[in-house]
Amino acid sequence: MNSLREGVFHIMLNQAAFTLLRNVLWEGWGLPLRYFPDPEGDLTELDLGIRAQMREADPLYDRLRSVAAGLTFGKILLLRDSFHLDTILLRAAPKGKGFYSIGPFRRQPPDEAEIRQIAVECGLGQAQSEGIGALFRRVPVNISRALGLSVARNLLLSAHGIQDPEVQEQTVEQRADLPDLTPLEDSNDRARRVQEIYRHEGQLLAYIAEGNEAKALEEVQYFIHTGIDQRLKNRLFSRRSLAYTVNTLFRKAAEGVGVHPLFLDEISERFARQLELCTTHQQIEDINTQMVHEYCDLCRRQATRGYSPNIQKVMQYIQINLSQPLSLETIARGVSFSQGYLSRQFKKEVGMSLGEYLTTRRIETACRLLEKTSMTVREIAGYVGIPDWNYFTKVFRRQKGCTPSQYRKQNANPAGESPHYI
Repeated sequence: MNSLREGVFHIMLNQAAFTLLRNVLWEGWGLPLRYFPDPEGDLTELDLGIRAQMREADPLYDRLRSVAAGLTFGKILLLRDSFHLDTILLRAAPKGKGFYSIGPFRRQPPDEAEIRQIAVECGLGQAQSEGIGALFRRVPVNISRALGLSVARNLLLSAHGIQDPEVQEQTVEQRADLPDLTPLEDSNDRARRVQEIYRHEGQLLAYIAEGNEAKALEEVQYFIHTGIDQRLKNRLFSRRSLAYTVNTLFRKAAEGVGVHPLFLDEISERFARQLELCTTHQQIEDINTQMVHEYCDLCRRQATRGYSPNIQKVMQYIQINLSQPLSLETIARGVSFSQGYLSRQFKKEVGMSLGEYLTTRRIETACRLLEKTSMTVREIAGYVGIPDWNYFTKVFRRQKGCTPSQYRKQNANPAGESPHYI
């Protein structure tokens, strides 16, 4: 009877209480609660794929498998690893190999110095270091061990009636504990291979900065299918992790040509959220292609490199405030320049007056909205800072030789794009 009752509790935990508790932890604290049926299975979700970014991924995950296989039922294991991540593990039932994990989590966010230190200790290249940093930002922070342990105790109490279970602590992957992981390939061959990867990486970022979409698409395929992607068992997770890295590198490339951080933050966060939802290789490949398209387009439209810092400031101010009533007076006040200086210097560097540039930017943005969104012409007119619909139509016709409605019929290609990224 007791064994039957225990089995019923376990089934309820997996189906109802477990789901409820997992959702509450995730929505309330961003804290992952997972069930793994077998330590020999895929464990990349156990650490959010951080080890998957590393050259020695397999032996690192083997260490975790060994720890999970050695769990004692009725006891809680508090695991601290060399990345300063805490994870709580406990066996799910007296029989079977399944176990629960709570975490990983950190007491405080990692800083750049800590990420660089991890990169040096693990022998990571630039792309891998960027990927590690992106994944670290997904680890919940300001989470106390007491919270995780409380969840673990309640799991054991609810499913098995175990009160006050013993808590054990263990560390894994101190660098001295790892086997010799030096590559067997000749050091010169490896140097040439790494040099080739970095050459392609540099070329890819240069094409993104130039806005050269065709060339960037060629290079991103080499980047996605080279390096750690070929060495990991979980290829889907690897593709997703590399896509996070690509997103970060593209953002850096766009930042280098003077695209304002406001727009970079919006576009990179959007792609990060989309990647979290990917469940197939094709979805990830589609997002990679879309990232190339949108980052190149952003660099073509908003790059300010080549202009003086003062004129860059003016261009960025216009782009951020495009929906507002703008004039020489309001822009000069917004950037703290005199009207005379701003007018002369802008004409000298850009080759057109500030008014001409402002009109061109508004009509270019309107064209993109007509092509990519389902916003009405009236809505677009207001969005680009020309709320008088009739005047907007007149200005648009003068610039493009047709009305906004005619332009949409000729060029419409809806992609559900938000105007925030235009």
